[in-house]
Amino acid sequence: MTISIGELPTDPFYMRLWLRFRSVASIAAAMCVSYGLMTVISIATARLLGPASKGQLAAVSSWSQILIWVGTLGLNTAVGVRVAETFRRPGGPLILRQALGNSVGHSLLIGTGVAVAAMVILSRVLSGLGDGTSRLLLISLAGLPAGILSSILVSLQLSLARTARFTAAQISGPAILGLVLVGRYVMSGRLTAVDVGIAGLVSTVVVLAIVSKGLPWKHMAWNKGMLVEDLRFGGSTAVGAIFGLVNLRLDILILSVIVSSLDLGLYSAANNLMAPILIAPAAAAAHLTPTVARRVGSDGTTRFIFRQSLLFAAVGGLCGVLLAVAAPVLVPLALGEAYRPAVHLIWILTPGFVVRGFASLLVAGAIGQRRPRVGNLAEGLAVVATLVLLPLALPRFGVLGAAWVSTVAYSVSAITAAGSLWRIERKAEQRL
Repeated sequence: MTISIGELPTDPFYMRLWLRFRSVASIAAAMCVSYGLMTVISIATARLLGPASKGQLAAVSSWSQILIWVGTLGLNTAVGVRVAETFRRPGGPLILRQALGNSVGHSLLIGTGVAVAAMVILSRVLSGLGDGTSRLLLISLAGLPAGILSSILVSLQLSLARTARFTAAQISGPAILGLVLVGRYVMSGRLTAVDVGIAGLVSTVVVLAIVSKGLPWKHMAWNKGMLVEDLRFGGSTAVGAIFGLVNLRLDILILSVIVSSLDLGLYSAANNLMAPILIAPAAAAAHLTPTVARRVGSDGTTRFIFRQSLLFAAVGGLCGVLLAVAAPVLVPLALGEAYRPAVHLIWILTPGFVVRGFASLLVAGAIGQRRPRVGNLAEGLAVVATLVLLPLALPRFGVLGAAWVSTVAYSVSAITAAGSLWRIERKAEQRL
């Protein structure tokens, strides 16, 4: 029987190193395939729908994704950590059944409530997008409870070390979406925004079916006290996630009202090309949180987090070096000669995104230790750094200054996360 790295009672850094890469590599591969499929689908639907219908679809789907994230209330993280902590321990099966019951109840209650409220409000807010918006919105919001539950169950499956379920869900979602759209186009010779909405609903149901397999549905239970505790912990982790999202997008939001569209286009293109740097850290972070939670009570967990973070941040750094070297050729070839000035932005942003990947891994590990304040403080200070430095750098250096500010802000996040994690660990050791 093969033992995954999350099940090892101790974890020497140089022992069975390949196990670290095997699990993370499968997650990263699934993310890459999913991203590639969604990119192809996005391009194809844009051509077939036309700008007006594509804009209508983009607005509705964006709102639905935001509402799923909000409606989850961080319960996906909290449930994943709780189940991982009791992984193959006495009482673990009962915790799993209660976590499953709480997840279903939360998804149905909150998901339905959010969907109804959103339908009433957004049908008016988005009415200017044209005929059919309300119908498209209804189809999209109908999948809200399923989307929330899928998000929670994905984390739950990862907490049980079932990486294959995660990878299957990542790939099957866009794959089913694409197959349904191809079938619809072959049958009717055209596509509408409603067709894409229905295909999205079908893919959501299929993903939910995949991540539901192997769970004790017949014996699930309800534990109100556990649910309240999980929502409290999940809400605290969501604060850091919000700061992280702001940290990634704040510079572009500010630039959009200050610089020219040309400079904004160059800066946005450079940021989009940073994605390969974050693939390995993002995949490792998804794996690290439940792995750390399963080590509850073990010695050396903080050192383990730092080693894992350095290892996969180094993989991201290697991608960054390759990207920086290839940028003078890659950018004009892929985007056109007009985007050549973005090469300098890439060179400035690359080290920032490498340390951002490192910070995200530290935060993921800290969450596995139930220390969400590490992420809240790290991402919060990074936002403050951007707000303070960007107005000073923009007038003199333009988008180059914005790139430097982003790199500095990401470095602040990494340094703060590392310092906070060690400080909390030292205080915990002193209390023993």
